[in-house]
Amino acid sequence: MLSAELALNGGRPVSDSLIRMAQPRFGESTFEDLRQVLSSGRLREGQVTKRFEDCFATRVDARYAYAVSSGTAALHVALLSCTNTGEEVIVPAFTFFSSASTVVHSGRRPVLVDVNPETFLMDTDRMVEAIGDDTAALMPVHLFGNLVDLDLVAEVAEDHDLTVIHDCAQSLGSTYKGWDTGSFDDMCCFSFYPTKIITTGEGGMVTTNSEELYERGSGLKSHGETAKYLHEEMGYNYRFTEVGSVLGLSQMRGFKGFLERRRSTALYYDLALRNIEGLAPQVINPDVNSCYNYYTVRMESDEFRCSRDQFVEALRSENIETGVHYPRALTQQPALKKYVTPCPVAESLSDQVFSIPIHPGMSPKDAEKVINALRKVTNYFAT
Repeated sequence: MLSAELALNGGRPVSDSLIRMAQPRFGESTFEDLRQVLSSGRLREGQVTKRFEDCFATRVDARYAYAVSSGTAALHVALLSCTNTGEEVIVPAFTFFSSASTVVHSGRRPVLVDVNPETFLMDTDRMVEAIGDDTAALMPVHLFGNLVDLDLVAEVAEDHDLTVIHDCAQSLGSTYKGWDTGSFDDMCCFSFYPTKIITTGEGGMVTTNSEELYERGSGLKSHGETAKYLHEEMGYNYRFTEVGSVLGLSQMRGFKGFLERRRSTALYYDLALRNIEGLAPQVINPDVNSCYNYYTVRMESDEFRCSRDQFVEALRSENIETGVHYPRALTQQPALKKYVTPCPVAESLSDQVFSIPIHPGMSPKDAEKVINALRKVTNYFAT
C-alpha cells in the first residue's frame, strides 16, 4: 500500500531507489573495441569515425554524414554552410539555447517565433508570417522527438528559396510518413549528449543529401581544409574522435532495441495519463512516429495549488528524477534580448512543462512507479 503522505513531507517514497531520467547502455564488446583504439594510439578521427559516419548515414537514409564534436557544432557548421544571402534565420522560441546562439555565431540574426501549445513545436503559421526579404533559412526544432509538418516546411522553403536546417538533436529515430529523421533536405543536425537516443558522451552529426553541402561542411569542421594544410576558408576545429566513434558504433548496434523500449514505455504513459487530471503529454503530430527522446508533460496550472517547480520537487522526493526542458524560453534569455519578439505560448510552457524518466534501461515496474508518483503528487496538489 502506497503512502499517501508525500516523501517531501516525511512519507515513504514511491520508489526505494532513484529512477533516472537517462541511463546510457553499452554492450560488453564496446570495452574491447575501446582497448583496440587506445592501444593503436590513433585517437583523432580516422577510419573508425568514417565507419560511424557511414553507419549513421545508412540508418537514417541520408546520402552523406559527417561527425562533429557536439550538437552545437553540428548546428554551427550547418549554418555556416548555408550560402543564401539573407541575414535572418527563423527559430522557435521554445528550445535549447544553441538553436539561437549558433545563428548569432554564424553572423546572422535569429528571428524567434512562437510555438504550438500542444505539440510544443514551431507554429508554422507564425513561421510563414516571419519570412521576409532578408530570410536565409528556417530552423525547425523537432523537440522531444516530435516533428513539425515537414511537407509544409519543404513547400515554404521552396517557394521562398530558403535553406532548411533541421535541429534533430532530440529526434533521432523519429519518422515522418515513414521517412527517417536525417533523410530530409537540406541539413539535419544531431546531438550525442548523454541524454540523447544514442550517446558518445559529447558529439554530433550532420546529414545531407547534397554533395556540395557535405564537402563544405566537412571542410569547415576541420579549419576549412580542402587538403592537408590547404585552407580555402576560415573554419573551426570541430572534429570528432576515434574513441567517440567506438561508442557511437556500439550505440548504433543497440539502436533498434532502444527505440522499441522507449516507445513501449511512452505507450504505457499515454494510457495512464488519460486518468490523471491536470497533466497533458506533448501531442505528437499525426504523421509522426516519435522516438520519445524525452517524455514531456504539461501541467494545467489552474488544476493545481502549486507551481511546476514545487510539483517537480515533490516528484524528485519520491525518487523520480525529473527534468525541466526548458525553464526559460529563448525570449527570456538575457543574451538574446536584442532579438526578442513577444512569444507568450513559449513563455507559458516554460512555467508548465517537465519531463519524466524514459530510457531503455527502465523496466515496466519502473514505469509503473513513475505513474504512481505522478498520481500521488497530483492527488496532493489538486485543487
